[in-house]
Amino acid sequence: MNTPHNASIRELTNQSELNDCTNHGTALVVFGSPWCHPCQIQTPFLHEAAARSSRPVVLAQVDAEEHETLSNAYRIEGLPTILLFHHGVLFRRFVGVQTTDELLAAMEQAHVNNHTQ
Repeated sequence: MNTPHNASIRELTNQSELNDCTNHGTALVVFGSPWCHPCQIQTPFLHEAAARSSRPVVLAQVDAEEHETLSNAYRIEGLPTILLFHHGVLFRRFVGVQTTDELLAAMEQAHVNNHTQ
C-alpha cells in the first residue's frame, strides 16, 4: 500500500526525544516492534490519519523491545500501542490496530477538549 502522505515517522529512543515531538500540537506515538504484524498493518492508517487531519500531526514510533525504559515508563503491554499526545499531554491510549477514522476522531476530540478547558 502506498503512503498517502509524505509524512515520515520519527524514530524515538528516549524520553527527551518523545517530549520534543509531543510538546507542540498533536502527536501519534506508536510503540511496536519490527516482527509485529499488527504494527505493520497499523502504519498506513497512521499516515492516512496524518494526511486527512486538518491540523499538523507528528508521527513517531518506538521499538518497544529495544527501548524498554521508555516502554516501561508508559506501561506498554500490547503491540501496537498508540499514544495520542496533544500539547505534551497524553490524551488517549489505543492498544491494537486502529482505523484512520478512529484516530481522526480522537485527534479532533483532543483539540476540542484543549480549547474548551
